[in-house]
Amino acid sequence: MEWLQQGAGAFGRDKAVTRAAADAAKIVEIGGSRSGSRTVSRVEADQYVADLERFIADRKEALQTAQQQRAEALAHVVPTCPHCNVTRRYAGRRMLQTGNKVGEVLFGEMLAVSNVATEVYVCPTCGSMELFLSRRSTRCPGRRRDSVSPRWRRAA
Repeated sequence: MEWLQQGAGAFGRDKAVTRAAADAAKIVEIGGSRSGSRTVSRVEADQYVADLERFIADRKEALQTAQQQRAEALAHVVPTCPHCNVTRRYAGRRMLQTGNKVGEVLFGEMLAVSNVATEVYVCPTCGSMELFLSRRSTRCPGRRRDSVSPRWRRAA
């Protein structure tokens, strides 16, 4: 957003000024349904700024609520071994190297490989492992994050 004084510049053009001296504003939107540039009055610009600030505050509150709900849900979740029905132990984060033959043929061996951060859980009884995609992972192309379907049970 650029604050303007209409007709005050050279050859009757708009002049960029501070908000206090402005009688209009130029709003440039990139993307979305209202993409482009438009000039509005100072009152409309003030309303636009207030709407943006309200949107940012609402979005921040929604994100905090979602993070809190996720943390509460995950606090009661524990992965279990399907063979022994025993709670698995966390064994740390490991980098898993992935790749496929199609990517190797198309892009070469070096470009077809990607690293994926995984969280490893191990059964203390039988030693079976379960891998979960880490939140800070570099995702594989073509693989959706929600395609991993771990076995979970609620902690007692």
